[in-house]
Amino acid sequence: MKKWFFFALVSLFFSTLNAENNATDVNSTAKAQLAKHVQEQMKREAHYAKTQEFEQGDDYNLSEHQVDPNDVKNIHVDPPMYDFDMDDVYD
Repeated sequence: MKKWFFFALVSLFFSTLNAENNATDVNSTAKAQLAKHVQEQMKREAHYAKTQEFEQGDDYNLSEHQVDPNDVKNIHVDPPMYDFDMDDVYD
């Protein structure tokens, strides 16, 4: 009985230790990915600071997204349902 208890205790200890190592590995991987992403963004910012090629408002052409006021008149709008009653749903 004592051997079984000792074996269970040792197994529990090593499984806990293994879980902590796995959590540390996941955290270190996430930190490495974050550091890589930050380095890439810093390179991009250095490039934009060097070339001074920033997008300005005049660079965008939004004329294709404009709405014709005459088309808005043709849109059908349903009248509001003021007598809508959902009391029977909750019965």
